[in-house]
Formats: sequence, C-alpha cells, structure tokens
Amino acid sequence: MRRISLIVALSICLFFTPGRAAWGSGFHLQGMSGAVRTVLDWNGTLVVGGAFAFAGAVPARNVAARADGVWFPLGDGLAGEVLDLTEGSGGLLALMRERVDKTYWVLKVMHWAGSAWAQLGPEYYATSAPLAWYHGSVHLGAHRLQGDVWVEVLATDGSIDDLTVYGDDLIASGRFQHAGGVPASCIAAWNDGTFSPLGAGLPEVPWDIVADGDRLHVVLGFENYSWLMSCEVRTWDGSTWSISPRHGEAWCGFDGIVAYEGNILVFGAYGAYIDSPIPTYMASTDGSSWTGMTYLGFPGFDDFCTCDGRLIAVGGGRSMGDTISAGVIAFDGDQWRGLFPAGDGIWGGITQLQPFQGDLVTFQAGPGCGPYDPYYELLGWDGGAWSLFATFGEHVDRLLGDGNSLAVTTFPSFFCDLYLLFGTTIWSCVPDIPADPTLYHDGALYAPGPVLYRYADGDWIALTTATDGDIESLAFWNGALIASGAFTSIDGHSLGHIGAYGSGDWTPLGSGLDAPADLMTGWAGKLVASGPFTTAGGQPAAGLAAWDGHAWIPLSSVPVAGEIHTLCGYAGELFAGGDFTHIDGVAADNVARFDGAGWHAMGAGIDGPVHALAKKDWRLFMVGDFTAADGHASHHVAVWAEPAVANELQYFRAERDPSGVRLSWLLKVHRPDTNYVLRRRVDRQSGYLEIAVPGSEVAETTYFDPCTGSEGLTYELVIRGDTNEILLGQVSVPAAAPTAVVASLHPAAPNPFNPSTTVAFSLTRPSHIRLTVHDARGQRVRILERGPFTTGRHRVEWDGRDDGGQKVPSGVYFACLFADDRITATKLVLAR
Repeated sequence: MRRISLIVALSICLFFTPGRAAWGSGFHLQGMSGAVRTVLDWNGTLVVGGAFAFAGAVPARNVAARADGVWFPLGDGLAGEVLDLTEGSGGLLALMRERVDKTYWVLKVMHWAGSAWAQLGPEYYATSAPLAWYHGSVHLGAHRLQGDVWVEVLATDGSIDDLTVYGDDLIASGRFQHAGGVPASCIAAWNDGTFSPLGAGLPEVPWDIVADGDRLHVVLGFENYSWLMSCEVRTWDGSTWSISPRHGEAWCGFDGIVAYEGNILVFGAYGAYIDSPIPTYMASTDGSSWTGMTYLGFPGFDDFCTCDGRLIAVGGGRSMGDTISAGVIAFDGDQWRGLFPAGDGIWGGITQLQPFQGDLVTFQAGPGCGPYDPYYELLGWDGGAWSLFATFGEHVDRLLGDGNSLAVTTFPSFFCDLYLLFGTTIWSCVPDIPADPTLYHDGALYAPGPVLYRYADGDWIALTTATDGDIESLAFWNGALIASGAFTSIDGHSLGHIGAYGSGDWTPLGSGLDAPADLMTGWAGKLVASGPFTTAGGQPAAGLAAWDGHAWIPLSSVPVAGEIHTLCGYAGELFAGGDFTHIDGVAADNVARFDGAGWHAMGAGIDGPVHALAKKDWRLFMVGDFTAADGHASHHVAVWAEPAVANELQYFRAERDPSGVRLSWLLKVHRPDTNYVLRRRVDRQSGYLEIAVPGSEVAETTYFDPCTGSEGLTYELVIRGDTNEILLGQVSVPAAAPTAVVASLHPAAPNPFNPSTTVAFSLTRPSHIRLTVHDARGQRVRILERGPFTTGRHRVEWDGRDDGGQKVPSGVYFACLFADDRITATKLVLAR
C-alpha cells in the first residue's frame, strides 16, 4: 500500500512537463555564479561586484545588492566585470572593465543613482587601476576626472597600486620612491595638489591598506625562502609608524587586511606544499602580538567590508554543496556563515563526469600558490549533495572508470602519471604509462596511439600496432573493443578509420568512415559515432552515424553548427552535448536529443558548452561551462529527468466545503508502485504542512483534507523518485469569504538564533490555542503552549530543544499556531 503525504518543505523550482521528460530543478550555487571582486556597505545595503550572472538563483549581471536578507539586481547590471565599488557623486560608483580586443582593455566608471547606470567621463585605457572618490572628484590611478577629461594629478616615479581616503588626505601606495618630487617610499599622502611622505615610508610595496579612523594599517610580506613569506602589519597614527612582530614563515600571499572589533585581521594563503592544497588562513593582531590563526578552507578573498556589525568577505572562492565559501560570506565574531541557502551547483566549469560505485565523480581546480599550478579536487555526487572525494597536488587530466573502479590521469606529473582506485579509500599508482589511457573497461585500461596498449594485473601489454595512422579514440560495444583514428588498415585488414578488435583480430565495420570518429557510444543496440567524417558506409552522414552490426545509418544530413563533445544513450533516446547552435539543421543550444526519427531541442537548452553526460538513477546529468539550463539558474550542472513510470494526469480537482477541501485526480496511465506525494501550500512563507493520508491502488483517487482555514490554498501532486520529484499537476482553492482574524503569529526574534528565540502571537479575543514547532519534513518537534489564552499579545520562548529535552540540530523549523480553526506559521532558523 502506497502512502501519499502533505509535507513541510521550502519551495523548490521544478521545471517538468507532467508525464514527460523535461529539465529538472536547477543546480543553484550557495553563492554567485562567478568570481566576486569587490564589496561595499552602501548606506546599509550590501553591494557586490565581479564577473557573475547570478546571485544564487537571482539573475544579476556582474553587480548585485542584498537588503533584508534578499539578493536583488541593480537595474540591468553592467556589461563588464566589476573591479571596485565606492560611494560618490550622490550614489554608487562602480569600476567596470571590458575587453576591446585580444590585446587591450578599457575601464569605465559607472554611476548608479537608484534607477539606472550611467558612465562618468571617457574610457580609461588600462587593465586595472585603483578607484577613489575624494573631495568631490573621481580618481582613477594617477588621474582625476575633470569635466570629461582624465587629468594626471598624482605624479610618482612608479605605479600606483592602491588609493585610500584617510581623514582629509588621499593615500597612494605602490611601486614608487618619489611622489610629486618628494621622497616617499611606496606610500604618500596627497591633499589637493601637494604630496607629503608618511614618515620614512615603507620598505616593501604593501599587499593591502585600510583606513581605521585616525589610523592607517598596511600588511607587508617579507620573503624567507623561495616564494614563502613572513607577515608584518604597520600602523600609521598620523605622525609615526608602529610595527607588529613578524608572523609565520610560510605565507604564500595575502588577500587583504581588515580592522575589525579592535583587532587587525590578515587573510592569505599559508603552508605551500606542491603535493597538497594551499588553504586560506586568518591571523589576528592587536599590533603588539598575534593571537593565532584560523583555518578557512579554500575561499580566496578579494575584498572586505563591515555591514550590520558583521565582517563581509568576497572573492573567487568556489561553492560545492554546503561548503562555507560561496563568493560572499560573513563573520559575526564567532564563526563564518554563508549569505545564501545551501546549494548543489559547482563553482567552476567542469569537463568530465564519471559514474563510480553509485556516485557521479567530477573534478575542478583550486587556487595554486607561488609558481605551482592549482591543486585539483575530485567531487562526488550521491544524488543529494556534493562531497569532497579526493585532492591532487597535480593537474588532473582525465577521469576513467567502469562503474566499479576509477582511474585518474595527471599531467604534468611530479609523482605519478596514473592513479587507480578499486575500493573506496586506497589509491594505487601506475607509473611510466606508455601512452595516455582513454578507456577503462572491465578492470582494464586501454591507451591508444601508434600502438594500442592494455593495462591489467600490473602490466602494460601492446595489443597491436597501427602502421598508416594513429589510433585516436576507443569504446566498448557489443563485446568488442572499437577503435577509430587516422588509420585505414591494421594487420592487413582494411578498416576505413574504424574497426572492432576482439580475440586478437580486427573486424571492419562495413566500409567504415571517410575520416576518424572523435566520439563513440552505444545506443539502442547500435554504435553511434561522431566526428569530422562526411560519409559512413559510403552514404552521406554529416558527422553523425550509427552502426547496427550490418550497415551504417546516417543520423544527420546537415553538419553540426559547432562541435559535439559528448554522447549518451538515455531512456531510449540519444543525447548530444557540446558547443553548438544547430544539429541536423535543428536549432538547439549546446544540447539536443534524438528519438530515432529526428533531432529535437531541449527547451531553451544550455547557455554554455556541455562537456560530459552521465546517467544516475532515472536522470541524465550534464556538466560544463554554463550557468543556466532552460533559462533557469543551474551552475555547471544540469539534469534532464525522465519519469520513473509513465503517468499522465487527466484531471486534478479541489472543492472547498465547510469542513475542509475535497481533492480528486485521475491518471491516464498508472502504475501501482509509483510513490505519489500530495502537497498543500497555505502561503509562500509557511511552506508545506505534512499530514499522512492513505494512498490508492487505482488511477482514480480522492482525498479529503480537513483544512478549515479561510486562506487560499495550493495543492501539488508529484511523483517522488529516489532523489528527485516530478510535478504532475497543481490546483488552487480560492480564499473563503473573509472573517475576523482572531489570532496572528508574529516573526520570531532573534531569527536566525542560537540558542533560543521568542515566538509572539496576538489574540483579538480569548481563545484556546496550540503553539507547536515542526522540522522541515513536517514532523512535530515541540509543543510550546496548549490551552486557553486571554486577549492581547503573548510571548513564548523556544530553547532549541524537542519535547524530550534534547537539543535539535541546526536547520529550518516552523512555528505553527492553531487557533479558531485557523493555522498560521512562521519560519525559524536555528544556527548553532
């Protein structure tokens, strides 16, 4: 017997056509879709700029703002990357960078007064320059905007790297020894035409500089050996410099310096080792001593500010699952927290996706240090979240696997060319590989080239040699190894750029192809090939064809407008991903499907190249360099879902009567083993409330919901799979005739909270109430109050414990007030 339930949950976006394959919910980041370069507290509104298209799931082109816990765009955004933000000219100033051609960049100062962006002054030809608003004028590097002309006013004998307003002066720092003809080592103060030194200046160019009331702080790095440094903070009080003790010996670089709650915080990469990731640390000093270091992971910060008493840090950090870094994070004096709900997107573009023991594994690069390349992270998706699978101090080149084992090739390699994982934790090294393997099948690795090699049981064995052209691509199909390449014959067999190898001998596939196949995969009992060929088996094929064991079948009559990077058979159809706009003449952005009769677009497609496709459960996953799927935010990961069973809704009805709501639905096609879920939404804030109800073994089902409130209601009927849901239908019930509101539930305070919060409610007449707390699944956690209450406002404290007195974990909860046959709810966020 199935059960259908109404559940408490936050609203999730599902983009399904009932009963048909369609795009799944977007893989939103726990942050921005690209690097964040700058942050500003603008009159209580947090503003960030960088190179991104989304703030979480909110479209925001390169600049976004946050107020009252909500992210929103500023107009249409800006066309180029935002490098800096500051207040000025009665509004907000943004320094935007755009590329003119492959050689030149231009900078533009953009002004936001509340409704639209406007450019101030002409373009400024430079890759970057510091921005400042000083004495009513815009300053950019050594220049000041005078009318519509950039005029050089800060004359130094070197570059200016930073500008900071300090009291009544503009502080310039950089690679100079003189400013306005005055000796000034790396730093000087400018006041409307006159430079003055700051004591003896600085012995090194500062990594960062920050004004803190009447004090000015800089962070310096002093090289110990190789590229590693010690850290020193110097503070200018208006007349003299004070110097902190030096800290650490293995700083790799500094992200910035911040004055926060009486201390000076320094951020940077620390502990450089070529065979391990380089993490970010925070060190704190009061100017006379250091109080240790705090490990922050791998965010990589670019800018800082304080807003609402919190320290805000932004950067090019990646987001993976619930990792703390998401481009924008906040420090409340106790711990770092993300400013976004948990997400499941991937920060950077990814090129490969490999099934492994029920998970999907991919990789992305992390930040490097000194002269070394970035380290690489292997990430695993278990159907609900990403987790860190492994890290490599070397460049990960390729993932190979057969579902049960995993191979990782690295290049260039300091230690090992190839790593094998047969279990779940023990990696083994395969040194001295003769060629780069491209296929892993049934526990064996295969490497193409002039010689075809096989690796198994610790040995590389040469299987065959191609004499008139290299073997370039490999696949397994129908029990044989399929090879394609520049060759036309091997071992005396005429193969036409493609052939099958088995039992030590080669077999042609008809007359073959007129050029090599780049990609090969099995689909519907056929071998599908894609590449630069124009004929297959002597027939026009335009780069796509299938071999059925007897003959070649063209799958396209028009060349692909772009490139195909990956092929995958799924749910009886063939899927292609790549960097293309049309396939067989059909408009399709970077992804398309072939149903046996022709190619079809998949909604609005993908907004960037798709590099890999892989199946998990009853969903097709795709990864690449994109941020949206079917027009919805989906960061480098997207899913196309085929219903687990064929279900089509004929009708879905709801009728209100004095005792509740009667619902009924009829399925055109029904399977008894389907897991149906019925959800009720009262309003967008309270989410869904769970009530267990009996299921049905027939296609026609009725259910009575004893919900007697007067609010408008929305019901959704969905199919629940292992890790996803398919929306079958939605029906709304209008609000009943208005009646006097007896009870009202107020927002909790504080919220988020730790360890306790106060829930308040008001009654317009004496009433019997019940106040409860439920978790995000709808399960009751605590009864706070139950019984008669008098007219007026009442307050009840919840200490974050359940009815048994046990502490509940961090997460989202709902306080529900039952009074006068009416239910109201408010969201609570416990952040321990």
